Amino acid sequence: MIFGESRVHIFSDFTDEEKNKFLSICSREEVKDNEIILEEGQVTRSLFIIHEGEVAINLDTGGIKYEVVRLGNGDFFGEMSFLDGKLHSASVSATRPTSFYIIRKISFDKFAKENPEISKKFYENIIKTLLTRLRHSNDIIKKLQEEK
Repeated sequence: MIFGESRVHIFSDFTDEEKNKFLSICSREEVKDNEIILEEGQVTRSLFIIHEGEVAINLDTGGIKYEVVRLGNGDFFGEMSFLDGKLHSASVSATRPTSFYIIRKISFDKFAKENPEISKKFYENIIKTLLTRLRHSNDIIKKLQEEK
């Protein structure tokens, strides 16, 4: 089971029962190398958890594609649109054949009403990851400013 693996940090403090409940609301998809999963400006209201493979998060700045980061096994993406319902701020494409689990917001909301403690843990873990990513971005900005 994917969520039983320690590499999926968003579920690292979940019990096996909690992981199984979460897995019940997920669908699984596979994409080929170089296939676009999400496009900047699209809305999916879904969170994607990489089971196996790798994706590149890309920004288009004035027609120039800039790779922000690569994510691999156990990482997740799409969280901003999942949380706020707004447009995706970046595009995501597979850098090799990739399989992932999808948690759709509409399914999660129903799940959250029935499992408030599990959903609280889930949100806390998303927040911890977002804060780590934000701190990393801040470090990059500081280094860029120092180089000026």
